[in-house]
Amino acid sequence: MTTLSLKEVLPGESIISLLSFCDVLTGHRQPYKTVGAKAIEDSVVMKFPVKAFEETFRKYPEMFVRVVQIIMARLMRVTFMALHQHLGLSSELINKVPRRDSSGNIAPTLSSPSKVKRDSGSTPDGEGEDDAENEPKGPTTPLDKVVNAR
Repeated sequence: MTTLSLKEVLPGESIISLLSFCDVLTGHRQPYKTVGAKAIEDSVVMKFPVKAFEETFRKYPEMFVRVVQIIMARLMRVTFMALHQHLGLSSELINKVPRRDSSGNIAPTLSSPSKVKRDSGSTPDGEGEDDAENEPKGPTTPLDKVVNAR
């Protein structure tokens, strides 16, 4: 079996497969291990069971949302790099003209929600006249249900 070193971890950093983490949190536990570690010097390692995170995420759903955002951002970065390196796509990955929905409003894109909100006519401080109109009326995705359940 060949071993490949992917990352040198410094004190305070974590060793985790974010996709495996998602598997466990969504109830799709896998019988195989995807991450291993070997210290090259004397170290103290703390191991936390995923159940501890499940309980924390139930208590603080906004933390779960942040973890999902990090995972999705990394997945998007890997996807874009693969498209660029293997298919030669560069400028095709960046849509320079904002997409608009059927009513003429700027449609959600892969950029941050705050950028979409700024682009949609709100004031620089984030408060816009149309903020109340654009707020979702109820849960629209499973993730919204988690956030709105608080």
